[in-house]
Amino acid sequence: MFKRVAIAMMLITVPAHAETEYHSPYFKVINKGNAAQVFPLKAQLPTKLWTKACRKALSYPLRVQKQQQLAKELNLALPDTINYATTELTDYQEEKIEGSLRCTGKIVETQAELGKARLALMNAWWAITQNKKSFLKPLLRISMSIPATKNDAIVLIASQTGGQKGEKIFKQQVNNHHLLLNESKATVAKFWLEQGKHQTASSILAQCDSQRCYQLKHTANKQKELQDEKTADNLSSYF
Repeated sequence: MFKRVAIAMMLITVPAHAETEYHSPYFKVINKGNAAQVFPLKAQLPTKLWTKACRKALSYPLRVQKQQQLAKELNLALPDTINYATTELTDYQEEKIEGSLRCTGKIVETQAELGKARLALMNAWWAITQNKKSFLKPLLRISMSIPATKNDAIVLIASQTGGQKGEKIFKQQVNNHHLLLNESKATVAKFWLEQGKHQTASSILAQCDSQRCYQLKHTANKQKELQDEKTADNLSSYF
């Protein structure tokens, strides 16, 4: 049996009783209809993380569906592990059940074109890690078409261009203050660190919470310490 769910002026057909089980870094997650249930994989996780995981889980079916639609549209083999949609959650309710948290709510897609452009951008970064550069052109065409994601797309292009041309793109076309994805922020920060601009890099990294950004923050701090030591040495000659 199937039911029809209205999302952002579209009717999307989904199985009425479909159940999906998967794992996030800290939870086992079960989705069924408009409900989700999360089971912590590690002891003593803060309650707020349970709620955050459950709220995110409610949008999982739609996020995977958008990924599958993008893969079909572009005829590319894209992984379900990458998924995204801009959504709004209403009527949220939760209850603890035997060491787990069960929640329900209504998910509605918002800003579909923006969500699609951001999802294409996420897949473009993934394609680089998998050495699937033939995927980049169709994915970047989508992310370049939306102003909100265009800057991130330019970062990716600059990183793959390299050399003096890539450096010119970073310096003249990238806006350091309007980056969406952690991958983009880390890439731009790394470029400025290589240019010896640790303050610029640190400003970008302050808005990034990925492991790569944490590592770059350490590099930026070290670079600042070395610069401070050099400045101190230069000043000592006057005294």
